[in-house]
Amino acid sequence: MAVTAGAEPGRRRHSHGPPTSQTRDAVGPADTRHRLGDVGRCLYLFLAAPLLDLPALGVIAAGRSTEGLAMIVAMLPIGIMAAVTTWSWVNRGERLAGDVLTTASGGDAHAG
Repeated sequence: MAVTAGAEPGRRRHSHGPPTSQTRDAVGPADTRHRLGDVGRCLYLFLAAPLLDLPALGVIAAGRSTEGLAMIVAMLPIGIMAAVTTWSWVNRGERLAGDVLTTASGGDAHAG
């Protein structure tokens, strides 16, 4: 919800549309979404995967092993996504390091 910039003191006019140049956020987040960096995404996924498996372990401990294993298998895509995210982060870092070496050596990455 946004408050119109020219509202009378002590009285607010509310706008439920997107903020414009005449409105500002009274309380709340910025208009843009914050995207996690490479390290943040990797840590988030690698920490989330085991934490999501804990309820499944409780189900297994309660004697319903088939349901618990089904829960764990259903969460495997999170682990796969964590590995893919880490792999792309490593490859991006290697490409950037190669570009820095190429630029620093004047075109030959293996120049000594």
